Amino acid sequence: MTFAAIMKPKLFYFPVPKNAGTSLRQCFFEIENGWPYREMIINGKTIELFHLLATPGPFQPAPEWDGFLKIAVVRDPISRLISVYKNRVQHYREISTADFTSYNIPTSLPKNPDLNTFIDGLLEYRKIPTIAHHTNTQTHFLGENIDYYDRIFRFE
Repeated sequence: MTFAAIMKPKLFYFPVPKNAGTSLRQCFFEIENGWPYREMIINGKTIELFHLLATPGPFQPAPEWDGFLKIAVVRDPISRLISVYKNRVQHYREISTADFTSYNIPTSLPKNPDLNTFIDGLLEYRKIPTIAHHTNTQTHFLGENIDYYDRIFRFE
């Protein structure tokens, strides 16, 4: 199984961070395997769902997806950014634990920003790779041609 190809049925899901990705990955894993995903340890390494069904980098169509039902989920950009803040900043604390010096982020920015400060400082906070990944535009992951997809669903 590649990052989001479900062989039975022939479905290709194009994930975008903070657009129901975990829920859909769990669903698709169960469809493909017949049992719910659970964290696995193989050769002493934890294999998480995101390792099995990763979010790719910039969108690039591939001929091996021909014949697959191609689907994506889009989300209101403001709701998505608030979700990034709640999940990556508040829950995972990816800013408060980041080494600002190594990312060349001004130390005048707070390590525990409120939502408004996070938004105001987003260009600087995006120097942290996980923050950048989760705040890349939806078109970064999906491309700009919506006609490429057989179905596009709204998160809402």
